[in-house]
Amino acid sequence: MDFSEKHRVPIEDLTPSDAASPHKKFLDHWLALRRDRLMPAYSDFDPIEAPWALPHIFVLDALPDGDFAYRIAGAVLEDRYNRTLRGARISDIMQPDGAKSILKRWGMVRDMPAGCYVVTNHASKQGGYVTGQRLILPLGDDGQNTNHLVGITSFISRSSLALHLIGDQQVKLLKWSRL
Repeated sequence: MDFSEKHRVPIEDLTPSDAASPHKKFLDHWLALRRDRLMPAYSDFDPIEAPWALPHIFVLDALPDGDFAYRIAGAVLEDRYNRTLRGARISDIMQPDGAKSILKRWGMVRDMPAGCYVVTNHASKQGGYVTGQRLILPLGDDGQNTNHLVGITSFISRSSLALHLIGDQQVKLLKWSRL
């Protein structure tokens, strides 16, 4: 599933009605930071201003080679991946096919720029699956060109055994909005 026109929505409608409430609140926060620009600057974003989202927040550096590296990762993400994510690249965390898919999707968020809401199922080391809901938005120091991505992730376990993700994923829902 990719950024086809049938999945395109206005930015204000990026989070569906059944999305976790922190996602809706996070989108509203990002829109307020954006003001009259295409996107907020990285310096505009202070995670402390969203205390309700801290365990779920992530900030990624957009790397020149097309990969992304975690600058900030909330406890929920680190618990699910069973590791410290700061400095980790997407290509190091995910299985090759999953990394390729994520880098393509997140690269489009960076390059268009766009916002993206995605629901994915992830295999876990213990068996079973975990559903992840993610909202990914661009940040650009000049308000125009993306150099970071910011987002929020929530996980729902389908099994009490499904704890730590192995990086495999299947996209169940994707919505996006060109800025």
